[in-house]
Amino acid sequence: GISANAEPRVARGCFSPGGEPVGDQVGLVLDAWAAQGLADRTLVLLTASHGRELGERGSTGAATSLHVEQLRVPLIARLPGAIAAGQVVAGPASILDVLPSVASWTGNESKSSEGMDSSAIVLAPGETRDAVVAPRTLFAELGLAERSWDEPFHARAAWSGDWKLMVRREEGGENRRQLFATADDPGERTNRSDDAAHGAVMAELESALRAHMAAAPTRTAQPTPATPAPTHPHAH
Repeated sequence: GISANAEPRVARGCFSPGGEPVGDQVGLVLDAWAAQGLADRTLVLLTASHGRELGERGSTGAATSLHVEQLRVPLIARLPGAIAAGQVVAGPASILDVLPSVASWTGNESKSSEGMDSSAIVLAPGETRDAVVAPRTLFAELGLAERSWDEPFHARAAWSGDWKLMVRREEGGENRRQLFATADDPGERTNRSDDAAHGAVMAELESALRAHMAAAPTRTAQPTPATPAPTHPHAH
């Protein structure tokens, strides 16, 4: 494993080669499908549940924050005849988009009310229209599944446009707020929550986050295992 105190350069050097075997294995699967005549009618979707900190904030690992390095993951789709190769869609995406998108590309109906159907913005071969991503607010959570703003929770985040609000429950019940201007500060280094000039945008994001927590389905508490399993952040 990688030491939690490893220098960022060392951590990235240890971690980055790990992606090469994954790519090799994906290539083997695609080659096998091609040999069976399946490659041109098989939808391939590559994504991940969470990212990983590699020394950006003095540590390494996952499931410790909702900063960009732990939330950003790949979302790559391949379906010959339906998805034009080589295109990059600008704009935020969520792992909740996977289910409705797969359902649409495969001619099925999605049973989920969450997420966005990406087939509406991804170009098919020969299409030349502009791929426009409608503005929306994305949510992320880390920790236990409490849904009440008045009860303790680990961390929640709301991201809309060029702004991202993170709220983390500190010991003693206080909420620590961090506001980032993601267009000018993509690495989320400067907390602007104390700047009165941004009070309106912070209030708007907090209101959206409160509404999201209140509307989310109630989750049944599970018995605490003898060895607690790690909880990973998920973008919504």
